[in-house]
Amino acid sequence: MRFTVFGSTGFIGSHLAKYIKNSGFECFTPSRTDFKFSKHLGHVFYCIGLTSNFGSHPFETVQSHVCHLSHILQNAQFDSFLYLSSIIVYKNSKTANENDYLTFNPLNNNELYSISKLMGESLCLSTAHSEVRIARLSSVIGFNTRLRSLIDSLIIEAIQKNKITLRTSLTSQKDYISINDVVKLLLRISLEGKNNIYNVASGINLTHLEIVTAIQRVTGCELEVLPDALEVIYPQLNIDKLKREFLFTPSSILPELENLINRYKGIELESYN
Repeated sequence: MRFTVFGSTGFIGSHLAKYIKNSGFECFTPSRTDFKFSKHLGHVFYCIGLTSNFGSHPFETVQSHVCHLSHILQNAQFDSFLYLSSIIVYKNSKTANENDYLTFNPLNNNELYSISKLMGESLCLSTAHSEVRIARLSSVIGFNTRLRSLIDSLIIEAIQKNKITLRTSLTSQKDYISINDVVKLLLRISLEGKNNIYNVASGINLTHLEIVTAIQRVTGCELEVLPDALEVIYPQLNIDKLKREFLFTPSSILPELENLINRYKGIELESYN
């Protein structure tokens, strides 16, 4: 069985390619500029995306989320195709179900990322191929030497400065999911998925207070919350499809933080400054 991972040098793509290979399958990992396909790609994962500085790189954002995708969908042969989207598409929603009606304002430049992700989703759903699916990913937690999530940033700040400074309130909350859960789910969705869109998440929101408390327990760092810290609350993600189709039970993120902290302590952190 053959798999292809586009974006295999990124955080999720690299973990996914490693998991596929360790599972005993063939895994083709083309470069970001290699879009000439002389062979059948098998089961495809599209992990290409711009996750930082997208505000100052609008053309690269659209290129990553839509243009490269369009070329592959039009020219490649594959058994299934899974497009990695994001829960950021629920940014303006009060609920987070896969079939929800989503609204964005193109006059707001900060919404380009979400709009481009939805354009990619729409393109996938417009193809005639029945095995094209979408995974809307929650905030994925795991050892990451490339780009930092909020939790990565807080851990590194605690290690380097022995202090965490929060710019959003302790009551702010969102969904987090382990990279180990993600790679297993993505493979199963690719091979067994019965629906076209899945929320790949834990279905449980964690508050900043819970996260910071867990980090302080291991590092003993101090905490400062800025006086003008805003409360940012994401809607709770519906994962009924994952539970129903794959009997999914999410791992708890909080127990994993100690291991993650110890891994970051063991590497050179200057590159994160």
